[in-house]
Amino acid sequence: SIYLSKAELIVFQSENPENSANIPAPTKANVFNLDVDLGIALDVANLNVENSNFSLHNNRITTTQKFDPAHIQLQDIQIKLADILVNEDTLNGDLLSLSAQMPGFKLNEGRFALQWNRQQFAFTDLHLASNTNQLDADLKVYTLNSNEDSDLDNLELNVLGKIEPAALAYFFSDSLLDQFNHWKPTEVKLEGNYNQG
Repeated sequence: SIYLSKAELIVFQSENPENSANIPAPTKANVFNLDVDLGIALDVANLNVENSNFSLHNNRITTTQKFDPAHIQLQDIQIKLADILVNEDTLNGDLLSLSAQMPGFKLNEGRFALQWNRQQFAFTDLHLASNTNQLDADLKVYTLNSNEDSDLDNLELNVLGKIEPAALAYFFSDSLLDQFNHWKPTEVKLEGNYNQG
C-alpha cells in the first residue's frame, strides 16, 4: 500500500537543440511488453494520494487561460487506486476515485477499471463528472486470436454523456465555442459493436 499526502511534483523540461541529435532513435518494441524490458512485476493493493499538486512545464513556467499540454497544472489532487498489477503482458487497475482542480476546469469525480493483456483491452465503468457535465463509458476490444472461434464482437462501445459546451470552454478555442453558444445542456449517446468479417 502507498499513501501520499500534501505531495508536490513539479516537472520542468527545457529544449536543448544542441543535444537533440544525440538522443538515440526509439527501437521497435512489442506493444504487449508492458514492463519495458525491465523484468519488474508490480503489484500494489492500494495507492492513495491526497491534497497534492502536480505541474508540467516546457521551456517556461506559466499559467495559461486555455488548456495547453505544454503547461499542465493539477491542484488538490485526490486519487484512490486499487489492485494495480503490471507485468510483462498485463496491466490491470481500478481507479476508485479521482478529483483535481485545473486553472479553468474542475474534475469533481472520476473512476474506471482497466484490464489490458494479450486477449483484451477493457476500459470499463468510466465515470467523469464536472459540475453539470457527466460522461459514462465502456470500451472492450478483443484480439482476433481470442475470438476467431467464437461469436464475440471484437469491439464493444457504450457512451452516455450530458454536456454543457460553455462549461468546457477551458479545453476549446473561443472561435469553436461560438458555434455552440446557443446549445443548452445536451445528452450524447453512442452504442456500437464490431465483428471483423
